Amino acid sequence: MKVASNKPLLCFFLLLGLTFTLLTGCGENDFRNFPFGELEAVEEEPFLIGQVPSRSIIEIIEDRRLFMDSLGEHLDRDVQYRFAPSYEEIVRRLEEGRYDLAVLGPLSYVEAAEKTDYLPLAKPVRYGEPHYKALIITHRESGIESADQIEGGSIGFVDPDSASGFLFPRAHLVMNYGFDPAVAPTIPNYLGGHDAVVRAVLNREVAAGAVYDDARREVVDPDEADELLPVLTKTDPIPAEPFVISKQLTEDEALYQKIKDYFFNLHETDREALTSLGGDIDKYVPAEDSDYDGVREVSRTLEEINGSDLY
Repeated sequence: MKVASNKPLLCFFLLLGLTFTLLTGCGENDFRNFPFGELEAVEEEPFLIGQVPSRSIIEIIEDRRLFMDSLGEHLDRDVQYRFAPSYEEIVRRLEEGRYDLAVLGPLSYVEAAEKTDYLPLAKPVRYGEPHYKALIITHRESGIESADQIEGGSIGFVDPDSASGFLFPRAHLVMNYGFDPAVAPTIPNYLGGHDAVVRAVLNREVAAGAVYDDARREVVDPDEADELLPVLTKTDPIPAEPFVISKQLTEDEALYQKIKDYFFNLHETDREALTSLGGDIDKYVPAEDSDYDGVREVSRTLEEINGSDLY
């Protein structure tokens, strides 16, 4: 009677032992040298731009698509927007270093300059000017014909940290129309967005509203804006909103120069991408911290008039 050979079983255990020895003897990096086929390269982190939306996020993303694609091609990176719900929140996120670039309002920039290491990069020029104004608007059937008739009524503001949606209009009413800062106005409504303020005025939910010039066009037909939502008054010029850049990025001199070249030449190299940032933008020019000293001055003046409670 023949005894069954144990050779196959012995070979199996020898092979199993050899495999275990190889696997346990390899460090994490050694597996890269195993002939298991090429591993996919780890994707680079996207290039993030922070912003507080002034209107629908979906609309902003649709409008910015050409810009994101253009900048992404220039940097060889995937460019994405990340939105913060308020100016206060975007400054907090800048403190945490969440963005590569961010678009800030002039007042939120002043706050960010005090609290973060982000630096001013570029600001837009519109109609030949690197600044804009805020409007105080009303409904055509409100019965209000002058800004001095607003006092004691309700007014829609955007956010306490908005230059054109709060600071400059409030200071304008106090300093030019003699409003008592304690009641200017009596019922402040912070509505969160310029488009929301325009809609509130249009629907007669507030007597008047403070927005950038000209946020009305985002909501109503531009040809009908003056008739439906007349302007009661305009503020002094406000420096245009800057793109800021992470200080960490500026330490990579080649990348920093590449980003600057992109913005400052965009009006010549990719007009469609520039238009996607805003149809009224002529070009981008360098932004300096001193450009926003006027915002600091208005803020200090209003605080002195109103005491420590600006809002």
